[in-house]
Amino acid sequence: MRGVTAESDVWVLAGEVAAALEWLDARALKGRTLVLDGPRGMIVVPLQDVHGPEALRAELKGLGLSCREDLGTVTCVGTGLNADWSMMRRALGVAKTLGLEVHGAHASSLPVVPVG
Repeated sequence: MRGVTAESDVWVLAGEVAAALEWLDARALKGRTLVLDGPRGMIVVPLQDVHGPEALRAELKGLGLSCREDLGTVTCVGTGLNADWSMMRRALGVAKTLGLEVHGAHASSLPVVPVG
């Protein structure tokens, strides 16, 4: 593992997020992570990109998306993290030991990003 970072100032949007990607682009809301399962999924949006949060929350509700502000991310980066599932098992085990509920996770060839 090369590095670990955590981010707590995020929104986690959930629902039919595939249909909301154009809406996000129109408001310059960049996502840290996008996970889709069909049209449904989650997007992690850093709060530094959110301007006028009250109005945006109302628009999100109108789009049928939920917006969680009580979640954060931990990102682990390094070569071979996804060579097997040991790093994901370890990350999930640490979260469980700390009493944290993991609401989603994303793994690719380099980063592992539990959301919780």
